[in-house]
Amino acid sequence: MSVKAEGPLISVVMAVYNGEKYLHESVQSILDQTCTDFEFIIVNDGSRDGTGAILDKFLKSDKRIRIIHQENQGLAQSLNNAIQVAKGKFIARMDDDDIAHPNRLTMQSRKMLQDSRIGLCQSLYGLVDEHGQAVPFRNRAGFRFSHLQMRWTLIWQNCICHPSVMIRRAVLEKHQIYYDPLVICQDYDLWCRLIEVTEFQTILMPLLLLRKHSGSVSAHYNEKYLATFSGIIAKNLKKYAANSIDPHDLRTITLISGQMYLRGKYNTEQIDVGRILKVFGCVTSNFIEVHCLTEKEAHSIQKAAGQQLFRWAQQAWYHNKTAAARLLLAGLGRYVGVQSDYK
Repeated sequence: MSVKAEGPLISVVMAVYNGEKYLHESVQSILDQTCTDFEFIIVNDGSRDGTGAILDKFLKSDKRIRIIHQENQGLAQSLNNAIQVAKGKFIARMDDDDIAHPNRLTMQSRKMLQDSRIGLCQSLYGLVDEHGQAVPFRNRAGFRFSHLQMRWTLIWQNCICHPSVMIRRAVLEKHQIYYDPLVICQDYDLWCRLIEVTEFQTILMPLLLLRKHSGSVSAHYNEKYLATFSGIIAKNLKKYAANSIDPHDLRTITLISGQMYLRGKYNTEQIDVGRILKVFGCVTSNFIEVHCLTEKEAHSIQKAAGQQLFRWAQQAWYHNKTAAARLLLAGLGRYVGVQSDYK
């Protein structure tokens, strides 16, 4: 791909704060891409370690790199700052501790160039530990391959791998949709707004190695994150729920919804299975009706609902084994044809 006069095809954006440990490998994985038509905008968000020196060394060796040194402003604002100066047709996210597959940019940009309706393209991913060793992982992308299924899933949980995404810059600019610096779960909030205005697609192969270590943001999720997730889910449910959701039920839904950051951290909650299933069924039915789905599309969402309930039951196991069993017996019967006498 040749560089166009008006700018590169892709702007890769990264924000880093005290990320010297894995930064070199992450940056190099982008510089080694088979697609060369990109600029690499890296925001040094007030780092106090050797991050700045590492970035300045890269800057001297590769003209595609652009560095923004700034006082600490946080991840969301740093990414917004990078996007504001980006010149690429597409915005590709990258984190300072992850590793991109050499064909990542090629495959994602090719898919988006082939279909102008696609505004966001993510990929599957693998996991590595702090030493770069593969971590056994059953990718939970599951049924979230089509736009419709991802839209349904985003009501309940974040099913988009943030550092794997590529976004069409024109969509962000047209609808003025950017990261909200006031929201802790900036990516989940962004996806829920963005999917209302553009098409989402998934490349069905891992194009990113996600690094899991003690310094990961997800390792430090707490009640504040739980409250933020609950707030986002509450906004989503308002579009499809017939009535307002009880605060305790909303908390329960958030805890068992599949947010991997919360998994197993809260084990004293009592689950009212009947009320949870009532909310779930109402939202599923209204989603199908609001979006005027065809029979085939409705079947796809019903299948997604069954799989979602299965994961909810798995999560409920951490909280209440009886509740988990009742979720399986009472809920799955409605979606996969299993008979249940639960009322």
